[in-house]
Amino acid sequence: MQGQTLNPYQKTSVTTALHWLEKALYAIEETLAADRRGTLYRVSTQLSSEQMRVTRELIEAMRQEIATTARELGLQAREEDGRRAIVAQLASAWEGLEDAKSAKLVRYGAVDPSLKDSLDPHLDKLIALVLQLEHLVASGSLE
Repeated sequence: MQGQTLNPYQKTSVTTALHWLEKALYAIEETLAADRRGTLYRVSTQLSSEQMRVTRELIEAMRQEIATTARELGLQAREEDGRRAIVAQLASAWEGLEDAKSAKLVRYGAVDPSLKDSLDPHLDKLIALVLQLEHLVASGSLE
């Protein structure tokens, strides 16, 4: 049965669906591993130890089913470039920071003119750091 029942387009579709499920399972496990607390966000799962145990069992069952399906249909793993994923996340963060500047806040109502001096410098510093990190990851250069 090694991949004989799927044409290449179907194989790509099934591989993509399983790929995203597998990535979601890793993200779920990361969330279950520990509650996190940032300056502006908190993650709390609020699951009982029994719910956590059953959740982990279900995740393992899904992983096994993904592996079985991939093996039986001859689906191949895709190599992902971690650098590109990081750069994409940083580009999205940069865009959000640019959109939070005082000049763009007018779309949400009148903007206090003092925000240009009190908000924008912080955002500019964060943008510079994001771009520095993006350059480091994308180029591999420490300069």
